[in-house]
Amino acid sequence: MNVVVLDIGGTNTRIARVSERLNIEEEIEIKSGKSLEEFMSIVEHIRKIMNEGTKKIGIAVAGAVDYKEKMLKKSPNLPFLNNFSFLKIEENVCIPLFLENDANAAAFGASRRFNLSHIVYITLGTGIGGGVVIDNEILRGYQGYAGEIGHITVVPFGKRCSCGNRGCLEAYTGGWALQREINKKWKNKTVKDLFDLAKENRKARRMVRCFSTFLGIGVASLINIFNPQAIIFGGKMSYSYPYFCDKMKEVVKRRSYLPSNVQFIRDPLPDKAGLLGMAYIALEGKVWKR
Repeated sequence: MNVVVLDIGGTNTRIARVSERLNIEEEIEIKSGKSLEEFMSIVEHIRKIMNEGTKKIGIAVAGAVDYKEKMLKKSPNLPFLNNFSFLKIEENVCIPLFLENDANAAAFGASRRFNLSHIVYITLGTGIGGGVVIDNEILRGYQGYAGEIGHITVVPFGKRCSCGNRGCLEAYTGGWALQREINKKWKNKTVKDLFDLAKENRKARRMVRCFSTFLGIGVASLINIFNPQAIIFGGKMSYSYPYFCDKMKEVVKRRSYLPSNVQFIRDPLPDKAGLLGMAYIALEGKVWKR
């Protein structure tokens, strides 16, 4: 048996066929599209990568997900998919489909890969995402929208966030927020360049220290609330983990309510986290009856 899994991003979508032993047998990448009509061409790509052993499909997507009804309620990067029912895809491929928020999927997969029952998974990318696993289960909350780590407040009345609020963690640590500050000081420099530049440039070092401090404030709050075994970092910026981990840990230690032996882990497979997480969910999951 195998499962076909998708990680739908704002620009590209990854599709993979994954075996029961979590080996990726085949993987392709396509454009996510800019309209519902373009997006629905995804069905043909799913059919091509399926084989006779494919029994389930798992789809990870950023946004507010109703995983029982298989509906994407709101998507920040693909607004044409707001209130889109993935039952339309399930009906076309004729096998059970599982839908999950991408950060929840990454968190669930990481908890299985690291054999940890209580974790907080933080995706450090253009935005800041997150998923929480408690007692080996995804913490979804009353409506299923729990885990919006990037939108906890770290500075009351602070910088405006992309969500419309002020002082969110993402407004100080998200890739888009860092890039905005970088553009004020340098031309043609990226977020990755910033971390490299911090080795020798005082301004860059100050910006990374600021990033690390706000990230530490957010992480300390998460530790105080969830008391996890581990905080796991994924997303593109996690590759720069060595540049910010020491300062972040210093802030966490100072702001944590009780001493904690929480582990800090950089996911070695951040690019595959969503796909592998959905594979675990599809392989372990039960079909919801509406």
